[in-house]
Amino acid sequence: MVVGRFRQSGLTLVELLVTLAIAGILVTVAIPGFGELLERQRQVATNNAVSSALKEGQAAAASRQMPVTVDLAHNSGDWSVRLLAPDNTVFAATPLPSIGASGPSTAWSVTFSPLGRRQQCSETDCLLPVTRGPDFWVEVDWTGRIVADTSRRPDDA
Repeated sequence: MVVGRFRQSGLTLVELLVTLAIAGILVTVAIPGFGELLERQRQVATNNAVSSALKEGQAAAASRQMPVTVDLAHNSGDWSVRLLAPDNTVFAATPLPSIGASGPSTAWSVTFSPLGRRQQCSETDCLLPVTRGPDFWVEVDWTGRIVADTSRRPDDA
């Protein structure tokens, strides 16, 4: 008569503890990088929202056949982009994604002519800061071309 051997399946306690230790080390290493990734994505979303608002203001100036000012303003702790008619009435406002301390250090504005060209700008060379630091800028040249740039710095102008 042959006595069968039973095969055990599963993990021993030591194997489980080693696996959990390795997983803990990997998570500890990955968390700081994940936070930086989230902050970068928040800045990209803000940059895209500002670029879109500038293009919307340019289109509004051309379609309404009147100058339109795009204004980045800080109101009650939140940043927003407003489109203003010549008499300073707001006809559109876009709240920016939560950018917290990485937001721009100053407010700025750009006025587009009825032809969609840049008429006036509050910043030198119309190189507009979108977030603190050198990473995110939007440039509006005299023809009205809007370029969202993540590599240009104010001292490169």
